[in-house]
Amino acid sequence: MRQICPVIKTLPRQPLQFPGKDLQGWFSLWPSAVVAMRSPEMADLVCRSAVEWKPDCIVALTFVTAPYALGVAEALRIVDIDNLMTRMLYEAYLAEDASLHRVRRWLAYKKFERYERWLYQQFDVSLAVTPADQRSAYDLLGLAPDRVSVVPNGWIRRQIHSAWLNPSQIHSSLMERYLPGKL
Repeated sequence: MRQICPVIKTLPRQPLQFPGKDLQGWFSLWPSAVVAMRSPEMADLVCRSAVEWKPDCIVALTFVTAPYALGVAEALRIVDIDNLMTRMLYEAYLAEDASLHRVRRWLAYKKFERYERWLYQQFDVSLAVTPADQRSAYDLLGLAPDRVSVVPNGWIRRQIHSAWLNPSQIHSSLMERYLPGKL
C-alpha cells in the first residue's frame, strides 16, 4: 500500500462501537448503518488532509466513505457503486413473506434509496462493475448515463500492479481509458 500511498492516516477508534447510534438510526431518515458509521472525526481528518495534499481526484469505495469525499472541494470525486444497497434491500423486501419483516425491509429499502439517490448524484463519476450494475444506477437511482462508467472487478488492481514500475501509468491508463471526457 505504501508504494501507492506514501502517507496513510488513521483514526484510533473502533468503527462498529457507537453507543446509542443503533437506536438513533431507527428514528433517522438516513439508514441505520449510515448513522452508526458516521464519524465527525473522520470527516475532519479527510478535510484537513485534503487541504494539505490538494488532491486532483478523490475516490470513495463504499457508501460509508462516500460522504467524506464530498467534503473535499476542488477535486474530481469518484465513487464505486458496485454494491447498490438499494437494489439488495429491494430484492430482500420482495423475497420476504412475513408481514412485519416485510414492512421493516421496505423501510430499510426506502431509506437506502433516498440516501443513495442523494449521495451518488453529488459525485462527478460513479463506477459500476457490470453493465447490469450501470443500468441499476440509472433505473433505481436516476443517475445520468454519462456519469456512470463500467470498470470490471480486478481491472484497476491489475493496472496499479503493472504501474508500480512506472507510477505515471496509473493516471493515463485508468483516468483516460475509463473516464474519457470526464476530467
